[in-house]
Formats: sequence, structure tokens, C-alpha cells
Amino acid sequence: MGIFKTIYRNVDLMSRMFAKTGVVGKESAALLLESDLRQAMVRCACCKDKDNCAKWLDEALQDSAPPEFCENKVFIRQVQNSA
Repeated sequence: MGIFKTIYRNVDLMSRMFAKTGVVGKESAALLLESDLRQAMVRCACCKDKDNCAKWLDEALQDSAPPEFCENKVFIRQVQNSA
């Protein structure tokens, strides 16, 4: 897989995860520091469970808690609970 396809897939998975878990659109998400988002992107990019992530995203209900295998589960839960 080419580097741009890899980057696009990572950004797509992270975007879908944030949308599925209800992080996108939360007022508290607007207050996130750029460094927090950058760290979340790195965690997502380094994840070894991208296939499971894509499958989970296809099957999960809206506003679900993040899956246990998600490298950003703590970060997502913090944003979910901050509103």
C-alpha cells in the first residue's frame, strides 16, 4: 500500500471512530489542543488492528463506547465524558 493510501486510511479510520463514538460535534471536542489531536493521529497510525477497527466501525451503533482494542480509547472516553 502506498504512503498516501496508508495516510488516507488512517485519517479515515480515525475520523469514522470519532464520529461513531460521538466525539465529533461535542462542544468539548472543539477545545482539544492541536497536540492532543496530533498524538491521537499518531496512535491511530501505529495501530496494528486497522482491519478490526474498520469492521467494528461498520457494525457499531452511533455513540458507542470505543472498542477495547482502540489505541485512542482513553482519549475518546475523556472527550465523551467531558460534556
